[in-house]
Amino acid sequence: MTIRHAILAVVLVIAAPTASAAHAVQFDLDVDPARAGAWRIDLPLAVYREAAFADLRDVEARNGRDEPVPLGPVPLRWGAPHAPTLRTVPLSPFFLPRLDATAPPSGDRIRLLIEQDASGTLRRIDLASDASDGAMMPGAPADLLLDTGDGEDARMALDMALDPAAGPALRARVQVLASDDLDTWRMVGEPQSLLRLDQGGRVLERRQIDLDGLHARYLLLRRIDGDGTLPVAALSMRLRGQPARLDDWPQSAVVDAAFERGGAAGEFLYRAPGPIPVDAVEVIPADLNTVATVQIDSRDGRDPGWRPRHQGTAFRIAFEGSETGSLPARIDVARAREWRVITDPPLARPPALRLSYTPDAWVLLAQGPGPFRLLAGSADSKRPDWPLERALDALASQAGPGFSPPLATPGPAIERDGDAARTTAAPPPPWPRMALWGVLGLGAFAVIALVLRLLRERPPA
Repeated sequence: MTIRHAILAVVLVIAAPTASAAHAVQFDLDVDPARAGAWRIDLPLAVYREAAFADLRDVEARNGRDEPVPLGPVPLRWGAPHAPTLRTVPLSPFFLPRLDATAPPSGDRIRLLIEQDASGTLRRIDLASDASDGAMMPGAPADLLLDTGDGEDARMALDMALDPAAGPALRARVQVLASDDLDTWRMVGEPQSLLRLDQGGRVLERRQIDLDGLHARYLLLRRIDGDGTLPVAALSMRLRGQPARLDDWPQSAVVDAAFERGGAAGEFLYRAPGPIPVDAVEVIPADLNTVATVQIDSRDGRDPGWRPRHQGTAFRIAFEGSETGSLPARIDVARAREWRVITDPPLARPPALRLSYTPDAWVLLAQGPGPFRLLAGSADSKRPDWPLERALDALASQAGPGFSPPLATPGPAIERDGDAARTTAAPPPPWPRMALWGVLGLGAFAVIALVLRLLRERPPA
């Protein structure tokens, strides 16, 4: 017996499962026990659709002998997806006058001075001409140059507080460029909109620039809707730390909740595709040039009460031939099928409700022969609490540094026991108890009959 097989055997002894229950569907897994003992599974949306419970207790795995095998969420210490890995750091921008908008006197030369320390950190930037005595070119429109540091964390987004002194209405289109050496630059996605509207004290803002997990040391923000400089009052960047041990962590996904029906005025009810771990919500008004205060609630199908998730402002406004709107709002992770949006003032048509989530990453231990299958959709099943962290630690100590379980991808859903598995089965008749009561009844009847017989046969006094 190998060490890996001994580890799996210990896990099975520690958490022996109960008798198997029926499941509506199954998903084939491309797992090879000879290649690795532990496999990572990023749950696809189809598994959430089939799960019967919000906590996914009915999702389990079986081997070729139809025996339950250890399966469960990646332990927190191994880089669980909902660990607090996001952090925000302030940035100080350098204003770099645009050379294409700078016109020095005829015959003058432009000098660009970039000062860095040994680690590559920017210290100073100067742009001057022969006639400017070494001073920064006055009045020239400037790009914003950012030094994001040399860390390996993914750059997720920039938060830009626009200066209210720039006026009550500010709209800007920004193109992001990225570089690792200040020499070669590449464009990052499409231009993005920034917005600040102050209407009688009610401020509408769109101040986030999405970076989508970018890895780059330097960023350049260029305003493309005019020659002005972005009036930035404060700037920060949101970083996402990398998992401690697992590579290629599942990326965030977005789904639209299905509109079901309207309730009271301004109340709209939606259904998520399953108990996905929602961590951000976005309300998009159906009509252009719309603004409303929104409250977003959720509940699980088995919970009659609504839980508040977010309250804020949703808007969708035309902007120079295109449109801009409010950004997604981050919330504490919520697993719920039912969602509600309440708008004030009441909107005439239902807005779109967009849900962002990061798929759960689970670990399977390949105990026994294949093929292995993932099962879901059971009213009676409850997955055991397998001690996966102990098993992963043991496998890592055997494999050495850099251990990371390979990825197994579930196939399409295949019917197993059908929809009947989603309903709790009626308990079988208690035949042993009924038989016992029958025996006791017969015994009591026999005793009564014996007493009556004795009374009849009693001789007269």
